[in-house]
Amino acid sequence: MYSCGNPSDTTLSLQINPPCPYVREIPGGLQNGTTITYVPPPTPTPSGYPVIYNPSIPFNMLIPGGIYPQKVIQISGFPKSYNPSRFTVNLKSACEVALHFDVRFSFGSCHNVVIRNSFINGDWGEEEDSQGLFPFCPGVSFDMMILVEPYCFMVAVNNQHYSAFNHRIMPISRVNTLEITGDVQINMVKF
Repeated sequence: MYSCGNPSDTTLSLQINPPCPYVREIPGGLQNGTTITYVPPPTPTPSGYPVIYNPSIPFNMLIPGGIYPQKVIQISGFPKSYNPSRFTVNLKSACEVALHFDVRFSFGSCHNVVIRNSFINGDWGEEEDSQGLFPFCPGVSFDMMILVEPYCFMVAVNNQHYSAFNHRIMPISRVNTLEITGDVQINMVKF
């Protein structure tokens, strides 16, 4: 409920229906008898895992709850605006890489291509790329979603399906780490 009138006798209050057991008043209140009621921030995401905002790069973190079919990893950010070379998103298991998603703006002989691969038993596998499809632009934000399916990783960029990458490491539950490196600023990671 909010009421206003003469500024010297203005009353501001917050009414919560149904009553919330976590509401508390700030000690001392304010002048003219005005009080502010504190409502705690929302709980973590529905998955139960916290959202990570603005992590430093390189970013390396154990994946809360591990990897399993229907697990979703969301990454929002933007490639550096001035002359980016590449950035990489890896889903790893110890010394192996189950999904190597390497966005190359200008790296060696590669220009504006995304390479997907795996690194198993000390060797890189066969590279896959999406000829002609390059949804990344220097300095422009992107939203990436990686969905774990029973037999592949499905990757969407900016709410559009981008690629599927068949699992080369089984069981997929061995994958437990997310790593992000390179010429990118990450705004948010959500598991």
